[in-house]
Amino acid sequence: MAESTVGLIAGNYSKFAVKSKDSNPAIHWLITSSGKLEKEVLVSSLTAAPTDTNAVYKLSTVADLSKIADWVNRGSALENIRIKLTSDITIPSDYVSIGSCTNTVENGNYMDSSNKPFKGIFDGNNKTITFESSSSALFGYAESAEISNIKTKGTFTANTSKSGT
Repeated sequence: MAESTVGLIAGNYSKFAVKSKDSNPAIHWLITSSGKLEKEVLVSSLTAAPTDTNAVYKLSTVADLSKIADWVNRGSALENIRIKLTSDITIPSDYVSIGSCTNTVENGNYMDSSNKPFKGIFDGNNKTITFESSSSALFGYAESAEISNIKTKGTFTANTSKSGT
């Protein structure tokens, strides 16, 4: 029978990484201080909208943010998907908001609507999002979403088709 060695970790760690030698560098497994195993995935590594509600999807660039916006604006609400901002970002003037809501009104009545809401969990991680003048809002339309811990600077344009924070 082969013997195995078990190592103990002493100290107060908020989390540490668990890696195997053949692991994907875009995916990290972490054990949190509460003992929970948590999967972190880089948004930059994805080619399609995420679906694993047990993972945390980390974004750090405007390109990552634009991927999120594209997925939501094409109809993937990212419901219950956890997204975490990992660095400060400056939003350019041509940025397209995450989520959209458009309504057709005739004689004061809504006739048609094409809503594409963000329904995920966005943790700004106390990072700063700076808006260049005339940028769109970060979120154009969110529904049953959790958006927290975001610091903002600058201004954005709000009109009937693009508004929000």
